[in-house]
Amino acid sequence: MEEEIRRSRRLASAFRARPMPNPDYVSIPDMPPILPPTFPKTPVLATRRRASRRASFDKHLSERRASAERHLKEIEQEKAKEAALQIAAERRAREFKAAPVRRIKLRLPDIERKPLTRSRAMSFRTDARLEARQAKFSTKREV
Repeated sequence: MEEEIRRSRRLASAFRARPMPNPDYVSIPDMPPILPPTFPKTPVLATRRRASRRASFDKHLSERRASAERHLKEIEQEKAKEAALQIAAERRAREFKAAPVRRIKLRLPDIERKPLTRSRAMSFRTDARLEARQAKFSTKREV
């Protein structure tokens, strides 16, 4: 056993060159075996079965919705009939009370005669305002 270890160490440390390739040798790559052509297979899908189940579910759902709508319409019609009967009963229970007729004489309002107004020119006192402004600015300049 020791001898094998020594031999392996000696071979591992020794340099060995590869032999020169033979120029006459032609390497032919290994070809895969020729198999017969494959044909596509259609996968077995559950779409038709699922479509039929979905159609039956949709039909069942639409029937339930239609019956629920019919039921709601019936309830609504019953409520409308009850409301109409209640209104009719309330109207029958009421007594007719005519509104009293007011006896008022219709006449036009009296028109008062007033004298015409005479127009007057407005007094804006522009001169007094101008003098006050000038006096104000002159006092500011003096300060």
